[in-house]
Amino acid sequence: MADAHSTLSASAADRWIACPGSVVLSAGRPDNTSEYAAWGSVAHKIADKCLGNSLRPEAFLGTTHDQDGYKITVDDDMVECVQTYLDNLGEMTAGADLFESETRTNYAAWLNVDHDLAWGTADATALLGTELQVHDLKTGRGVEVDATENRQMMLYAGGKLLEMEALGIDVETVRLVIHQPRVRKAPSEWTLTRDELVAWLEGEARRAAQRVLRAHEAVEFDPYLSAGDHCRWCRAKATCPELRADVAATVADTVPASPEEFTVIEPSVSPPA
Repeated sequence: MADAHSTLSASAADRWIACPGSVVLSAGRPDNTSEYAAWGSVAHKIADKCLGNSLRPEAFLGTTHDQDGYKITVDDDMVECVQTYLDNLGEMTAGADLFESETRTNYAAWLNVDHDLAWGTADATALLGTELQVHDLKTGRGVEVDATENRQMMLYAGGKLLEMEALGIDVETVRLVIHQPRVRKAPSEWTLTRDELVAWLEGEARRAAQRVLRAHEAVEFDPYLSAGDHCRWCRAKATCPELRADVAATVADTVPASPEEFTVIEPSVSPPA
C-alpha cells in the first residue's frame, strides 16, 4: 500500500472514470486519513515484511506503529487478517516464475498521459506460466469488494503487463484477486484474457483519462462532473456543485408522507392518576 497517490490513482479509478472533473476539484485538498485506514496501512506493511523476511505476523503482535498521525497497535485481529492473506496468497502463487510484493506499476502508456500521472502500488503480483496474477489486500469490514471488472485491479494489471511484455514475457490470461479476510476467508477472483484487458485499457480507461486532462484545461468544468456512489470517498464532495444539485433534486422529488400512513400506538400502561 503506497503512502502517496498519483493524479490518475488506480485506487480512485471508479471516481475519476465516472467523474473526470473530480480530479480538478480535489486537487490540493487534504486527504483526511482515518484511524481505520491507518490500521490497514500497518497491516499492509506487516504483510510485506512477512513476505520479504519469511516471518509470521505473530512476530509483530503487541508492537505499536506510528501511522498517519495515529498509534496503531498490532492486535489479534490484525494478525489473523494478515495471516489469512498470506496463506491464500501462498497457495495461489506456489511455484510462480516471478513474484513481487508491494510493487510499483505504471500504466500511463495505456492512457496516453505523462508518465508521472498514472501509477500505483500493487500489493502482490505473480507470473505462473502465461498467467499474470495481481493480488490486493483489503482490510475493511464495511464494504465488500469484488474482483469482477475491478478497475483498480485492471489498471495495476495493465502496468505489470507492460513490464512483462517489455521483457519478452508472453501473457495470455490475467487473474485479479482481492483478499478481504475480515469479510470473507476465501478471496474474490476474476480472470480475463490479455486482449480483453488491453481493450478496456485502450477504451474506457483511456477515454476517461483524456477527459480528466480536458477538465483540467477547461475554464468551465461542470460538464465533467457526475454524482453517484463514487462520491463517497471524494475529497471535494463538501463543495461539489454537481453533488449539491443532485442532493437538492433528490429532496425536491421526495413525496411528503400523509398523516394517514402513520399508526398511533396506544400506551400499554396507563399513566398514573
